[in-house]
Amino acid sequence: MKAEEQNLHQSIASIMNELKGVGKNSTNEEENYKYRSIDDVMGALKPLLTKYRVICSVEVLDVQREERQAATGGTLIWSLVKVKYTLRKDNNDTLECVMFGEGMDGGDKSLNKALTSAYKYFLTEVFCIATDDAMMDSEAYSPKVDAPAKPKTPGDTPSLRPQQAASKIANFAADQTAEPEDKTVPISQEEMDALVKKLNYMNVSNATIVKEYGLKSLRDMTKEQYEKVMARLSGKTA
Repeated sequence: MKAEEQNLHQSIASIMNELKGVGKNSTNEEENYKYRSIDDVMGALKPLLTKYRVICSVEVLDVQREERQAATGGTLIWSLVKVKYTLRKDNNDTLECVMFGEGMDGGDKSLNKALTSAYKYFLTEVFCIATDDAMMDSEAYSPKVDAPAKPKTPGDTPSLRPQQAASKIANFAADQTAEPEDKTVPISQEEMDALVKKLNYMNVSNATIVKEYGLKSLRDMTKEQYEKVMARLSGKTA
């Protein structure tokens, strides 16, 4: 069937079939990692959307903006947008999708970042666009949770031998006198990866954070600074 003869859903399926993936072709030189930009996604999709005569219209349904305090005393603007995208063909077949996007910036770019984020994830989800390599997703970091403790009833707890009791008392005493965690040490690789993922999601540039804390790079960040940045990105005062 010719491209112009297909209905919208057939055209979307054809585009998904021809678009094998979009690699992480852009590079953050400062932190040396690859990412997939909106230009990468649009550049790969544009010829296929043209071939199958699919257009997209945009309607912003809601915008939320608020000021958030930066760790250095400055002000960041946070934006959240709710956008409706409508895919359409010549025969008036349509498909409507609603997507949210977030952005944060110290200047006037937070709304642009939020709209860009929403559009990129709308395209990647509707057309099921994979990357050419392993993609960090919601399962990249899964905290381990201990199984819930079984409720105890009288008589369930066995008595401790003298040696066991002495050992438990010694361990408890050691815990009480343990020194607090040193938060001036650099962040771990896992914390570094989590921070980069959060910054990408919020469309906050690494340079903004590096400049605020007077760092050479994010790798020089301490645990205390890391906790403050993550709290701020989560909408909490830090």
